[in-house]
Amino acid sequence: MTGRCLVPEVSLCRSKVDLGRQFRSQSFEASIGLMNASNFPAAYRVLAQKEHNEDDLSVLLYTTTQPEVSGTTALRLIVPITCLIYQG
Repeated sequence: MTGRCLVPEVSLCRSKVDLGRQFRSQSFEASIGLMNASNFPAAYRVLAQKEHNEDDLSVLLYTTTQPEVSGTTALRLIVPITCLIYQG
């Protein structure tokens, strides 16, 4: 008996995510592009953020209205995120 595992290669469309110029304590919209380089259905999940503590100097907080997608064969996906730069 032999087996074979086929896993799609999902990567960021760009190696860096440019959030532009932003102000602390003001939320802003951004997006992250994902690319599925295969013909196989792919999935993604935005992981929950770990808690920050009050001693952190600054933290980028984020949320999304689309935390996960599974079984898609789309070549590109855009994940909308809302960000807030928190100043401790």
